[in-house]
Order: sequence, then structure tokens, then C-alpha cells
Amino acid sequence: MIGYRFRARSKDGLWHSGVIQAPNKDEVSRILERQGLVLDSAKKEPLDRTLRLRRSVNATALVQFYHQFAALIGAGIPLLRCLESMTQLTSDPDLKRAVEDVSKSVRQGATLADALRNHPRVFSEIAVAVIDSAEVSGSIDVAMKRLADYVESTKAVRDNARAAMIYPGLIVLVTIGAVISLITLVVPTFESLFQASGVSLPLATRVLLNFSDFITSFLPIIFVGLLLSILAGRAAYGTPRIRLSIDRVLLKLPIFGRLLTKVAIARVSRTLASLLVSGVSILEALASAARTAGNGVIENALLQSRETVAKGMDLRWSLSQHPELPQLMSDMVGVGEESGSLDDMLGKVADFYEREVDTEVQALLKVIEPTLIVLVGLVLAGLVVAMYLPIFDTIATIDAM
Repeated sequence: MIGYRFRARSKDGLWHSGVIQAPNKDEVSRILERQGLVLDSAKKEPLDRTLRLRRSVNATALVQFYHQFAALIGAGIPLLRCLESMTQLTSDPDLKRAVEDVSKSVRQGATLADALRNHPRVFSEIAVAVIDSAEVSGSIDVAMKRLADYVESTKAVRDNARAAMIYPGLIVLVTIGAVISLITLVVPTFESLFQASGVSLPLATRVLLNFSDFITSFLPIIFVGLLLSILAGRAAYGTPRIRLSIDRVLLKLPIFGRLLTKVAIARVSRTLASLLVSGVSILEALASAARTAGNGVIENALLQSRETVAKGMDLRWSLSQHPELPQLMSDMVGVGEESGSLDDMLGKVADFYEREVDTEVQALLKVIEPTLIVLVGLVLAGLVVAMYLPIFDTIATIDAM
């Protein structure tokens, strides 16, 4: 998004100015028209630094916000009063600042959706689309409940997927830390002891000592090199072509590739269901859902399906043309299209894959945990044996004498 400082005139001839966050000038004009203003000029302006650097709001705080907002609106309280109340009820500082700004924009005549759109790091594109449709139909309370359910569902899937990655990663990091500590602190002590004794060292011990010398001598360089490699990798992943290649490889990984596919399909299906039931058009819903996939290959498949649907083809056929998307999804979509309950069928697809993700993560953790423990034990045992082999040889030599 880009910031535009605009100058616009209302129907009564009054001039208004300010900054709007939008992708282009046409969108600025559209937003102002919905506020009853006619755009006179708009110039690009750097956004406030605090807005650009604002982190994403905690999902739990966002769910609580949607539930409370739905309760207030459902009780018949006017929108502006609801927003003012939410600034008092919200405890998350980033969300509180965003709601205060949204309240200010609505007080100045903006629609709720347009006010939310100015905070993309807090309120997602999905939330804006759902609220935009809800304002037309007058069902903001229902939309807020749907958003709460959507955020809860996607958070559960994301947490399950992270559990499969974080736990093994922590064990590996702890193991690496323990090995580096032994090699840089303990092994040099043994090396000086062996040199003083003049004993003949076994091959395993010599290899370990040489490796220790290398790590100790070049540890700062190795650390800087790893840091630069990580930064370079992140920068490269930001390149569309490289990201697409990496995402394609990730989907082909044994076990993890299948899990990543299920996570993406669960997220996309849940997003599509939430948008369609809220009255968003199929083309707009597909474009928004594609960006939630988290994988460039699946995102491209959905965007290409959208293009096919725009040409008049049904969604089931469009999805079935892409092997990256599971057959179950296209079959269920076909049933939904024939019965006129596409949003319901997509919700069932999301439920199915969310359960699959949960089951697969639990099974994966049961396999990974003992495997990693055995591997860690073997590594540490190998280090200990390599250090004590010369001592064992010395004792055996003394006993032979």
C-alpha cells in the first residue's frame, strides 16, 4: 500500500484533506466517493513510520475484538459508539491505536470497511472484504462473528503446523549449542592433556581435535557467514521466481510436503467459505483466498483458476486442471455448485483438512520425538567416546605391562 495526501471537495462545497492508504489514485478516488467527496488532487506521501513498522496484532486479541464488537452491534448500539467503547475494552496496544484511528475516520464520514482498510497489518484484506459486504446488507454483527470464527480456525491450523516445525527445531538448536560448547570449551582441555602425555591418538580423537581447532579458530567467521546466509536467503525468497521454486520444492518434500499442502488448502477453503457466505463475489473471493495460501505454487493455481472462472468455466473444472490442488477439493466444490451451497461445501473441505492437519501433526510428533532423542544421544555419545578412547588405550597399555 501507498500513502496519498489528498484534497477533495464535499457536496456542500467544503474542502477536505488528509492521507489515505491505497494502492493507486483510482482507489483513492473510489474511497472518497463512498464518503461523499470528489477528489481534486492526490500525491504520494510516505506513510507514518509507526504505521509501516506496526506488527501484526495477536490473533487472540483480534478474536476477542470481533466477538465484543459483534455483541455491541447486535445489542443495537450505533456504530460510532461501538468503536468508542472498543477503544476502552481493547487491551492490545497496537489494536487499541488502530481502533482509535478507525473511530476517528468513521466520525469524519468514512465507511467502516474503508477505515479498516487503512490498517492492513491489523485488519486483513479478508476482514475488509467481509465488512464491506456486511455494510451493504446491514449485518455487521453477523460478519464480526464470522471473522472471529475465521481467525480462530486459521490460528488453530497455523499453531498445529508450527508445532510440527518448532519442537524438532528447538531440539536441534539445543543439540547444536551443546556440541559447540563441548567442542570449544571441553575438547581443548583434553587436547592439552593428550599433548602433555604424548600418547598415540586414535583416528576418531584426531578428527575431533582437528574439528575443534577449526571451530575455535573460525567461530566468529562461521557465525557471521551463517547470519549473512540467512539474510541472503530471506532476501532471495522475496524474489517471486526464487520463492516459487522453493515453494515447489517444499511441496515435494516427503511427509512435510503433504502437510504443507493440507495447511494451505485448509486456509484457502476457510477463507473462501467466509467470503462467499458474506456475499463477496467468487472472483474477488478467489483473489483474496489465493493470497492466504502461504505457498506460491498453490497461490498461482488458484489465481489461474480465477482467470478460467472469469471466462465462464465452472469452479470445479477450473480447480481440477491443477494437480497441486487435491481432487477432494474440486469434487466437493462441484457438489456445492450443483446444490447451490458452495460456501457450505468449502466449509466442510476446510473442516476436513483442519482435522487432517491436526491428526498428521500429532502422528509426526510421536515419530520425531524419539528419533531426535536417539540421534542426539548418538552424537553426544560419539563425542564422549572419541575423547575417552586415548584414556582407555593408555589404561589397557598399563595393564598389559
